[in-house]
Amino acid sequence: MEIKYIILGVDNLESAIEFFKKLGFSDKGTISIKEDLNGILIENDVAMTSFILTEDIRGKRPMFILATDDCLREYQQLLSNGVNIKDSPYYLPIGLLAEFDDYSGNEFFILEMRAYGNDEN
Repeated sequence: MEIKYIILGVDNLESAIEFFKKLGFSDKGTISIKEDLNGILIENDVAMTSFILTEDIRGKRPMFILATDDCLREYQQLLSNGVNIKDSPYYLPIGLLAEFDDYSGNEFFILEMRAYGNDEN
């Protein structure tokens, strides 16, 4: 697994987007991770990890999305390793997602990105 997205809670989306533009990132538009978690995708051409800026988790710790090509395999491995799983994998428009947290309460998602309706994926 690799870190695909870091979700940052921000007080003001416009100010946050302007800040990231100063760092060489660009606004790629709105992204919906799940029903109550939406934000603005910020990427650049160099970094392997992108940011999602959102006012939905303002005042909370960052959240991390780990990319995988097999969410169910990773989920089973985490279960067998004794990781605190918050939810079984479930389908969302962005793909197959499972949630877990660490001993400090940091939130993580495992994401198997899927392009539903696209025969190539």
